[in-house]
Amino acid sequence: MKNRIKRIRNSLGLSQDALAQKAGVSRPFLSTIETGSAVPTVKNAIKIAEALGVTVDELFAPDEEDSRPSS
Repeated sequence: MKNRIKRIRNSLGLSQDALAQKAGVSRPFLSTIETGSAVPTVKNAIKIAEALGVTVDELFAPDEEDSRPSS
């Protein structure tokens, strides 16, 4: 599942360690979510979104280019 966690985290100047601590998840788990290797539970998605100051929709909504049909 594509997400914007890394992009938003970087724009806020947060390291993975800092965000993981703020969200109450482990750094290795956060890394797997950022790379799309794992999908967070709703509870963890909410914790990460709150730590970043965004909504869950902002983290996981598809990009416009992702929703366009391939040509």
